[in-house]
Amino acid sequence: MKVLVTQGYFDHSGEGRLLEVDLERGIMETRLSYTPPFPLLVPTKGFTGACWLGAPGISPLAICSHAALLVVDPRSWQVHEIWHQSCMNDLHHVAAWDDRIYVVNTGLEAIDVFSADARFVASHALHPGWVSAGRMAGWTVSREELDGCLDTRWKSGPPGLQPPPNSPETHEASLDCPRPEVMADDSTLPDRYYASSQDEPFHRRKLRDYYHPNHVRPTGRQLLVTRLLDRSVWDFFAMQPVIENTPGLPHDGLIDHDRFWITCVNGLVVAYAIEDGLVTGREVERIDVFAETGHTGWCRGLCVTPEHIVVGLTEIREGHMPRHRWGDRPFERTETSVLCLDRASRRLVARIDLTDPVRHSKLFSLLPCK
Repeated sequence: MKVLVTQGYFDHSGEGRLLEVDLERGIMETRLSYTPPFPLLVPTKGFTGACWLGAPGISPLAICSHAALLVVDPRSWQVHEIWHQSCMNDLHHVAAWDDRIYVVNTGLEAIDVFSADARFVASHALHPGWVSAGRMAGWTVSREELDGCLDTRWKSGPPGLQPPPNSPETHEASLDCPRPEVMADDSTLPDRYYASSQDEPFHRRKLRDYYHPNHVRPTGRQLLVTRLLDRSVWDFFAMQPVIENTPGLPHDGLIDHDRFWITCVNGLVVAYAIEDGLVTGREVERIDVFAETGHTGWCRGLCVTPEHIVVGLTEIREGHMPRHRWGDRPFERTETSVLCLDRASRRLVARIDLTDPVRHSKLFSLLPCK
């Protein structure tokens, strides 16, 4: 069995790699090593989500980098198109359905929709337009204040986003809408993880998140999106949760026959029933990858076949610690690797170690080669 692995590094290179891993033979081959052009390069970021735009192994491959979608020709393993808009930030995943391409724009917290010929079609946004406009302008509200920004009931005072503190436009009067903070260096904000200087263009910034959408999976009747921070899976067509309170922070989401599978970063891989063509919240299978294999790491990357469950792990190191409680295992023993489990016995049948002691590698997506 062979899988494609998207990879990056926690260094300043911004390099992304696409690996072809032969699990049966225990070998791997680098199919693509790519550093974005400087205007799109973001340190510590690499390749994230990916999908085949048609038949696996034959059609072009779409790969997310931080600020662009890359279209790769599998005959040459070269990037032959770059899709970019200035509102793209921290792209996490991409999925194709009919003639539409769905991109998880995690930085803006939206699912952007494109035609197959690279034209923007629409966006499923999780923030009001004025909040998104403020984020692009370099303003933000705290996570606690976001709920007030979603309340549309008129009160009093000027509506809409306030100018940043100390700007010439700031009014002295008390206003009902929360006053946004100007983005600053991470160390100066109490809500620290996503913040950056206004000196960078929006698509290169690291931003505060509120829901952190990760993976998108269109089905025709549902547009399924995993949301890390509120531990849920939503249908973005209906704009309501399908699965609430997942047993860990969810990341990947894929469909295999009558089941919808997710990874949780704490090592749980969970399947939910599909009934009458719709994904439900009824759990039908759960695998504890850490307990079954003895290997641990930030668990994301998933490929399901009739015989196997293949998952990815990413090493956690001090200095690049997750913001959230990821699991109950010591981070010093984590690794970057691909694990293949027998689906019936759950026995570990193959492991490819991708841990890099120097560059600190990270793994994102797993795809079937054919």
